[in-house]
Amino acid sequence: MSIINRKAWDPNRRFVVTKGSKWERRETQHPDNKWTVTALWKFEQGSGRSLLAVTIKQGKSVIHMSQARLLRIMREVG
Repeated sequence: MSIINRKAWDPNRRFVVTKGSKWERRETQHPDNKWTVTALWKFEQGSGRSLLAVTIKQGKSVIHMSQARLLRIMREVG
């Protein structure tokens, strides 16, 4: 049995998100919906595996999430 839409683990994958880049939720076109990536980091998952993660900020709000989730729910804006 396999999990749908789940990629195999790749220990050599790289960050595709850059620090300082701007993002917004895909379904929202509101001008105040811009988030900025403030940090890139790795979250240890055990057994030598780490999850690529980001910290995004909008005003006083700060969110930590995986890079994969950011790419799935948001889009990069100029």
